[in-house]
Amino acid sequence: IYHLSLRVPGRILQSRWSPPLLEGFSPEQSLAPAQREYNTQLDGQNWGVIELDTPLIATSAGARQVPAGMLQVELPAKKRRRVSLFAETRTEVFPTPPVDVAVYPLPDDGRLPNFSGLVGDFSLSVRLSKDRVAAGESTTLSVRIEGDGSLAGFRLPPLADTGGFAAYDDEPEFQGRIQDGGFVAEAILTRAIVPEREGLLQLPPVQIQTFSPSTGSYELLEGPLFELEVLPGDGEVEADRFGADDLVVAAPTQEDIQPIRPKAGLQSDAFRATPLLLAVGGLPWVLWLALFSRDRISSIERKEDPKRELKKRVRRAPRLAIRELEALFRDCAGLALGRSAAGLRSVDLEQGLSGELRDEALAVYKSLEAARYGSGAAVDARRAQACMRRLLEVMG
Repeated sequence: IYHLSLRVPGRILQSRWSPPLLEGFSPEQSLAPAQREYNTQLDGQNWGVIELDTPLIATSAGARQVPAGMLQVELPAKKRRRVSLFAETRTEVFPTPPVDVAVYPLPDDGRLPNFSGLVGDFSLSVRLSKDRVAAGESTTLSVRIEGDGSLAGFRLPPLADTGGFAAYDDEPEFQGRIQDGGFVAEAILTRAIVPEREGLLQLPPVQIQTFSPSTGSYELLEGPLFELEVLPGDGEVEADRFGADDLVVAAPTQEDIQPIRPKAGLQSDAFRATPLLLAVGGLPWVLWLALFSRDRISSIERKEDPKRELKKRVRRAPRLAIRELEALFRDCAGLALGRSAAGLRSVDLEQGLSGELRDEALAVYKSLEAARYGSGAAVDARRAQACMRRLLEVMG
């Protein structure tokens, strides 16, 4: 923590901090510099105080130096030379002294090939939302890491064995704070587990290797071993693999076939014999009919039911490409939650839905997200279609 403290007699009116140009260090991304300004009394005299704490991450080993910064403050004038309607002030500049820092390299002894890169003293807690689900239903693995080192950009390590289930990671949440003069970081990471077959399934424990500066050695954080009881699902999951060559294209259902409407025409000889009379005499009626039709069409467009339009698109869901399927799912979820589909996140589904529909929508959301980033995860279009129909039912 780069700590700055300034105390001056009197009251501080304004301040401006120009931080040093850092080499070999970078500011912590999860926390902005914490600055406090207040007035206090010492020995019966008023003092203005500024305190600034900036967490810094060492990026390279060696003898480093944090160069000088500059703090500029505006203070009331000590003595007024003349009577004035405006308050007289003075500006003072306080340079900070440079700070030498010794940055040691991480040792090679004890470091695993999958070392997480986390440096600090951390604690780990892992929980599973449900230990009994049906095949194709999702359960959520929640991982919480807390410690005195930076967690910005950290991701859960990939599972060593994913036989019998698929896993999809959500965007992690990072938070940092200054506590008792030190830095404390926290990360919440979630992973959706979707079993593919029934039976007893063992989930590999979460293992994260860190380096502890207090002990000078590598530590292995390990979560518990969970057993998941997988019950029979509603039916066999027919999932398309995104990017695979053998994509299954479903045949159109009876609902997709629209009736053909033949063209009708008048074949009367009377109308054929007097085209000019028909054109002149019927012109006012044609104009009135055009105006009436325009008003009716505008009225219909104004009363267009988005739910009805989405139902039509959902019927074609199994034949859509991944990006089209994801956009359709977002539209259905956004309509059900009453919010914009473009900014929809998994936390919106967690907060806006409940029960089995929430778990199902989260599983579909995460499988579509994983496929969009090219992870090759299974996307069951039929399952997504059923979930979207249930989301539209929420609208009544």
